[in-house]
Amino acid sequence: MEALRKRTKKTQKEQYRLWWEFYHLLMDSEELCEDYGLGVQGKEEVRRFYRDKLKWGRFGKYKNFDSWWRQVGSLIQRSQVRDITSDIGDERKWSRFLKRDLSHTMVLEVPLDRSPSSLARSASFIIKKRWNQLQEKEAGQIPPRKTAGVKKSKAKRHLLGFTEGREIRVKLYRGTLLLYKQILRKDRTLKGEQLLNTCNDYQRHLLAQGRTKYLLDEDYLRLDNSKRKASVLRNLDRAGRRIDTAFRAIVNGHFPGKAE
Repeated sequence: MEALRKRTKKTQKEQYRLWWEFYHLLMDSEELCEDYGLGVQGKEEVRRFYRDKLKWGRFGKYKNFDSWWRQVGSLIQRSQVRDITSDIGDERKWSRFLKRDLSHTMVLEVPLDRSPSSLARSASFIIKKRWNQLQEKEAGQIPPRKTAGVKKSKAKRHLLGFTEGREIRVKLYRGTLLLYKQILRKDRTLKGEQLLNTCNDYQRHLLAQGRTKYLLDEDYLRLDNSKRKASVLRNLDRAGRRIDTAFRAIVNGHFPGKAE
């Protein structure tokens, strides 16, 4: 349980790191701000949303993401509906208080800084996940004929904060971010085969130098004839749309995920 909690926190941190990167790419580029309709007033409204409504502070005073996360990240991670059953200490005391076995009971920590509807959705996800785990555990203890009629409740991933209701695919968006920073930021007009050729040339250059960092995702490359060009071109087109979605999401106060 402790290892899972640490992995969850690490994943969540990386999700916010991606947001931080896209946020600064947008806000630090006059050209991008113009493309997304952000004048001086618009940029200030975006800053005010994150600073005042979400209480994430003034980003300008932080040297980098890690310094911001040390100050704000712990607050973000606490602002979640959490299963704290394993953290409550003396289970016998809680069992007497609840008058039932904790193996079939959950203790949830619910912050009241979100709307009741969003809190209910988050709690529902956690409850369904735990219910599924119990069903799978008990299925191995009783005959299959008695579990055949048990319908498993489908639990969708749910994150609070600006990612509410969305599952950010960290690996996918990390690759998309690198594609933008290393290729498209230099020439945003690149598309189709021209973009593919530029990606191939970039990758070959790094590989020839023995570089292992900043290599593009293989989905965006066709260094030999083992891949279908049409498939790679589709991947690049999707990446372009994801980049556009990410910047629009920053303006609207959230960050893209599985929903897109």
